[in-house]
Amino acid sequence: MRLKIIYLALIIVVNLNSYGQKEYFQQKTNYQIQATLNREAKTISGLVSVDYYNASPDSLTFIWFHIWPNAYSNSNSALGQAIQRDKELKKTTKKAEPGYLDSLNFTQNGTPLRTAPHPEHIDIIKVYLEKAV
Repeated sequence: MRLKIIYLALIIVVNLNSYGQKEYFQQKTNYQIQATLNREAKTISGLVSVDYYNASPDSLTFIWFHIWPNAYSNSNSALGQAIQRDKELKKTTKKAEPGYLDSLNFTQNGTPLRTAPHPEHIDIIKVYLEKAV
């Protein structure tokens, strides 16, 4: 009799754990990148086209983008703080000039989009979509 009770309890636990879980989904992105390096000016300019497929059941009115070069812009970023804590990294990056993005323009189907900086991270930007995805 004891085994039946334990078995029943296990079934209830498994069912309760799986109850209420939402279906898993994965967003899909395809990138096309065209870039030009100017060695003398130490700059890169480019155009990135992103096809974003929303697989979630929700409509998205904005998308967060990581703008990784800004992680190198100063010691206040998460990467900058990690470099400050690591003596070896600090030595090797001490001579390097900081990198950053100085201009970004986002469009959706040719329409310019509004952006907002992340409140805490200088290497993340919020892009408001003209039309929900």
